Amino acid sequence: MANRAGKYKLSKKESALSLVDGGTVTGNLTLGADTQLQITSPVSGSATAMTISKATHAGRTVMLPQNVAAGVVHVMPAPEVGVHYHFVRVGTAVANEDISFASDAASAFFEGAIGFHDDAGGSDLGTVYCDGTTEDLIDLKVPGAVDLHFVGKSSTVYYVYGNVSSATIFTCT
Repeated sequence: MANRAGKYKLSKKESALSLVDGGTVTGNLTLGADTQLQITSPVSGSATAMTISKATHAGRTVMLPQNVAAGVVHVMPAPEVGVHYHFVRVGTAVANEDISFASDAASAFFEGAIGFHDDAGGSDLGTVYCDGTTEDLIDLKVPGAVDLHFVGKSSTVYYVYGNVSSATIFTCT
């Protein structure tokens, strides 16, 4: 039986050029503005330190667990232009729980703005800025909800943006 794309019968050549029935793209693929891609499954994070990798974590949402120890450091790989990492934590602030994100090299830094909301009963709102030239550690102190994005700007800088609710304002150093 011939392959079909909707109501159209496809020749072997046309079928090879179509991804309607699945397939693998090798090389560059240019997509139009309205193109939709398949959604990938989230990745479970760890209550202990993680070494983030492009193969496992890039292009996916990493769900950070609610219960973590103090001083957990997640080490980011060297930035690559356009490679995106997304971290989400849904929880409440618990004393002595700290989550940090560190670059893996002395020459990789974070640049951007992260919104802050005080969830300790206050009404503080603010923004923490990372300068992109000296700051390679984001330290979330007593975090509640977290929604952070890291996108490679260059081989030495990650754009970082998102929001954090916490009982204590976090730092980018």
